[in-house]
Amino acid sequence: MAKFINPVVPGVAPDPSVCRVGNDFFLATSTFDFWPGIPVRHSTDLVHWELIGHAATRPAQLRPDGEHGDFVLFAPTLRYHDGTFFVVCTNTAPRDPALGQSGGTIGNFIVHTDDPAGDWSDAAWVDAAAFDPSLTFADGTCYYTRRSLDLADVPAGLGPVVQGEVNPFTGALSRDLRPVTAGQTGFCSNDIEGPHLYKIGS
Repeated sequence: MAKFINPVVPGVAPDPSVCRVGNDFFLATSTFDFWPGIPVRHSTDLVHWELIGHAATRPAQLRPDGEHGDFVLFAPTLRYHDGTFFVVCTNTAPRDPALGQSGGTIGNFIVHTDDPAGDWSDAAWVDAAAFDPSLTFADGTCYYTRRSLDLADVPAGLGPVVQGEVNPFTGALSRDLRPVTAGQTGFCSNDIEGPHLYKIGS
């Protein structure tokens, strides 16, 4: 086995999310308040990575009003399905009451593209609660999963992992999000970061 030196992606590259398309691997990472946002890298061996673009390069990908303003991009999830790449992420910058926005973060959004090295779509906004969203495609359905801090019947700061069916092009949920873990603390902790759903097998 050839030797390599960690980190294989040097510098600031937190919260890595990788998807495989044939013999190619693609990687997206958090950028917080650095610009441009959500770098996308390509590799064929998971060791040598080339920066090929960014998924967030303009206000229409960061804010529902499409205007310049605060952004703090946390934990993108990168997925590929049926010829299209998707990134779901959270702008965790606080909402602005002066603009008629209630408290919390700006929200969770999805962008997509046919070419991860090219332009990505404007944001499709899903909701404005919690963070660390994820997408899973299975049986013709796209599932949206995230941690929850917004359920009325659990103490503040607690909550299960929640999930619902989403249109990844519009951000529209087909129904209310439902808990998929038991109790107020998910599997084992009240700090359930980065929840992902995977389908194993056919």
